[in-house]
Amino acid sequence: MKKTRIVAECGVLSALSIIILLLGAVFEPLDLSCAFIAGLAVLTVRLRWGRKSALLLYSCTAVLSFLLLHNKLPVFLYIFYGGLFPIVKAEADLLTNAVIRWVLKIAFGCLAYTALIFVSLNIFGIKGMDFTYSIPAYLAVIGVTFCVDVAVSMLIGQFGRVILRKRK
Repeated sequence: MKKTRIVAECGVLSALSIIILLLGAVFEPLDLSCAFIAGLAVLTVRLRWGRKSALLLYSCTAVLSFLLLHNKLPVFLYIFYGGLFPIVKAEADLLTNAVIRWVLKIAFGCLAYTALIFVSLNIFGIKGMDFTYSIPAYLAVIGVTFCVDVAVSMLIGQFGRVILRKRK
């Protein structure tokens, strides 16, 4: 019965994430925001059901949104950053040293940004992106990573009891 509940909850959250990514694909100024909001479903599943279920939700949402959405930029933002960051954050927060936690999160943000640019330009040939390999861009990525981490920590603090409540 528990596995059925996990699968049902992950299916509903995956569908909700795809709808949110669709909003980002239709309204292009919201593509980054929608990728992070869709990643909150991954965070919820990671906190409630564990790493394996979160990775399955992330994979399912990434594949289906890649196949279904016409604008691929929100999908790539979700695949490389918005969907994976909650998993990396949850794993990094288990470490005791705060400096290592922040270095890990910032390194992930910079690597994800680099992979996003490389795959988008060289493999899929998406033109007209505003992303570049420049120092100000990486400083912006570090700032965004910091802000998202703080915001997610605040959400967990406010809604942690609701998210962690497992129905029997």
